[in-house]
Amino acid sequence: MKFSDLHRYTVCALLSTSLVSAAMAQGGSAGVDPAAPQAASSSPRAQSGAGAQAGTDAQPGALTQEDREFVRKAAVGSIVTVALGQLAQVLASNEQVKQFSRQIVEDHAKANDELMALAKVKGVQIPLELDHEREALIGRLKSLWGAEFDREYMKAVVVHHKESVPLFEAQATSSRDPDLKAFASKLLPVLLQHLKTAESTLGALADAGSGTGTQGGDTGERGSSTPGS
Repeated sequence: MKFSDLHRYTVCALLSTSLVSAAMAQGGSAGVDPAAPQAASSSPRAQSGAGAQAGTDAQPGALTQEDREFVRKAAVGSIVTVALGQLAQVLASNEQVKQFSRQIVEDHAKANDELMALAKVKGVQIPLELDHEREALIGRLKSLWGAEFDREYMKAVVVHHKESVPLFEAQATSSRDPDLKAFASKLLPVLLQHLKTAESTLGALADAGSGTGTQGGDTGERGSSTPGS
């Protein structure tokens, strides 16, 4: 393995663990959900951690269960989006992918700050751990680099935003909480733009791949044999 590859591997390993863990810990301290103490996460460790961080300033509020689930899902999804964007800034080889990842990190970091503040005010507990699917996604992307990482990262962004857009559309139209409704309405156009750009970028990557073929040393899975390693 080249020194540059080793450095990139070390950096992305730190990003995929410390950044996500720190973000999830920040979310977990946002507030406690008295209406659904077991719903914050399917992980027993997350539930026990949530109980340990129960804040005395969290107020039950008048949120519906749907509103609470929106806060949880939106927060976790956005945290993971930021973490993957940080990973892309290390492992991506395509400049368009790098630029997109920088923009998506900036947009979702701002959204995270606002949503965490809302969660604290509304008394909603954010899960302290990722589910197995998201952990597996981060692990898989962390093992790639170059053109293959570019394609798989953009695919993940497209899938995530196709799941997020309907969630935010429903919240923007049917939420009974004016603050959450306003938040969803404000972020929805941003998500739609992200999805449009991601689909366009993924299409361009597919065209480039079909036109030029895979270049041996520029793509693959770390841990496999690479030229010059």
